[in-house]
Amino acid sequence: MRYQPILKGRKGEIRALKKLSDRQKQEIHPLIELTPSGTKDEVSTGEFGEEVRSLALKGTFAIDASSGGPNALSEIGAGFADGLIPGVGCHPLLVPVIRLTDSVKALQAAGSVDEAHGAGFCLRFPVVDNDAGEEEMGARLPGLLEHVGSGPSDIDLLLDMQAVRSPQRVESAAESGFRLIDRIAEHGWRSITLAAGAFPKNLDDVPLGQASEFTRYDALLWNALMYRTKGADMGYADYGVAHPEHTSGRGIPHPNLRYTHEQSWIAYKRPREVKGIFRSICEDLVASDIWPGPDFSWGDRWIHDCATGRGGTGSPTEWRAVATSHHIATVVDRLTRIGRP
Repeated sequence: MRYQPILKGRKGEIRALKKLSDRQKQEIHPLIELTPSGTKDEVSTGEFGEEVRSLALKGTFAIDASSGGPNALSEIGAGFADGLIPGVGCHPLLVPVIRLTDSVKALQAAGSVDEAHGAGFCLRFPVVDNDAGEEEMGARLPGLLEHVGSGPSDIDLLLDMQAVRSPQRVESAAESGFRLIDRIAEHGWRSITLAAGAFPKNLDDVPLGQASEFTRYDALLWNALMYRTKGADMGYADYGVAHPEHTSGRGIPHPNLRYTHEQSWIAYKRPREVKGIFRSICEDLVASDIWPGPDFSWGDRWIHDCATGRGGTGSPTEWRAVATSHHIATVVDRLTRIGRP
C-alpha cells in the first residue's frame, strides 16, 4: 500500500528521513513541504535540494515548494540536476506538487522539473464538505494538464482533508471523500491517496509531568473511507507528529516527546527548568508496556540510549527527529502487518 508521510522541511524531519532503514525507505513516498521563511529549524531553499538529495530514498518523493516563492521549485529542481543519490547510483525521482489554483508560471515550472526528472506530478487537492470539489476539478483540470504537458495517468492525486480532530469530522470527511472519489476516479489517475492530520497545533494543553493521549483520527478516517468504498485502491498520507498548518516556534519548548502507539499518540511533557529532564521521559517510555524495543526504529534506539545514559538528552530538533522516526516505522509496520495505518 502507498504510504505518503507529509513532512515539514525542517531539520528534525529531514534527519528522521535520513535515519530510516533501507526497508522503510522502500515503503514510503514522502511529500516534503518547504517551510515559510523564518520558520524555526527551517531548511532554506538553497539547502533544500542538497538536503533532500542526500536522503538516498529508494522511490519517488514529492516536494511542495509553494511556501518558498515563485522561483523556489525551479531552484530546488536545479539542485538535483547534476547529482546522483549517494551510494545508489541513480538520479533522484523528484515529483513536483501542483494545485488546481497554481499560476501558469508555477505549472510551467513544474512541467520543466518533470522534463528533467520524468517522475510525473502530485496534484494536491483540498477537500471541503460539499460538492464544490468536483465542479472545481472539472473546470480547472483541462487547463492544468495543458500547462504541465501531461495527463492524469502521470499524476498522483492527493486528496487532502487537512485537519481532522473529532469523530464528527471523521464522519463528514469520509462522506465528502466518498462522493468525490466516486465521481473523479474515472479520470485514470496514476494513484489516489487520502491525506489528513490529527495532531494538535501544540502541546499547551498537555499537563507537565503527565502523559496525554490523542486519537489518530487521520487513520480512522482512512479506515472509514475504505469501508465506504469497499476496499478501493487508495493510499494513506498523514502529517506525521505535526499539525497540517505551518506553525512558528514560540521560544524554547518544554522537553516533550510525541510517541505514536497503534491508533493514538502519547504526548509526554516535562518542565524546562530541570536540566536533563528529557531523560526521565525516555526512562518512563522504556519502562512502559507500549515500547516496542530499541530495534524498532532509529528513534527507539535513541530513546533507549538516552534512558540508559549511553546517549545525551538532545534538543527540540532531535526530539522531533526521534518522534518522526518512530511514527514512520509504526505506520509502515501496521500497513505491512494488518493493512491499516
